[in-house]
Amino acid sequence: MAESRRTVFSELFKADIGFEEPVFTRKERTVFPAVCCVIVFISGIFSVTTLGAAPSDNGVKGKISAAKAEKELPGRERLYRELGAIQSDEAVVFLSRAAISEPEPGGRTSAITALRKTGGRSALNGILAALKVEKHKGVRIQAVNSLGFFNDPKALERLRDIVGTDLDRDMRIAAYMALSRLGDAETLSKDFDLEKDPGAKLGILDALSRTEDGENKLRGIKERSGDKAVKARIDLHMKKK
Repeated sequence: MAESRRTVFSELFKADIGFEEPVFTRKERTVFPAVCCVIVFISGIFSVTTLGAAPSDNGVKGKISAAKAEKELPGRERLYRELGAIQSDEAVVFLSRAAISEPEPGGRTSAITALRKTGGRSALNGILAALKVEKHKGVRIQAVNSLGFFNDPKALERLRDIVGTDLDRDMRIAAYMALSRLGDAETLSKDFDLEKDPGAKLGILDALSRTEDGENKLRGIKERSGDKAVKARIDLHMKKK
């Protein structure tokens, strides 16, 4: 039996290494088999672990499947963020659907934010579609904010429409802030004169302060305005410059 195992080991040694079995001293004959047994044991562990492990899928399809199966909102939000970091048409399609069909407002907000980070016309269309049907105010405001990151005529047109027709002051303020990201200081200055709500007027001043030519526009508004609150808000922004 021992001789048989020795013969098998000799054949394996020659097959793996390519040389004849070396001649060992008595001490080496005792130590070497023990070392080999340890190596074989460890190799077996790695082989079993590798063969038994399920293949990981960190790609778009895997994340989409995980998001569909995830029952907890934090888990879905995390997967939406991860998908938003991937430049993939498939991810954009899924996020666009999630921005409408996700049951939780926080989840829809996360999907919209992910679309904003993805960028591109398809992502913009997804946000516009969500904004068209969304009823939750917080989600709507997030969608409007996201439009300011798209230097696209469709985004500008929708923002101008909100400024001119939306009766919700907070929505108009969000649109003004989004327009400031697009650098539309001239139009914002005109909006100040057209806006009737005092709170929204202050929102326009905040938006103007973020634009490249905002300081000049603020000075012009201060000169022609007699409103103390307006002058105080402009002075506050000037101190920050």
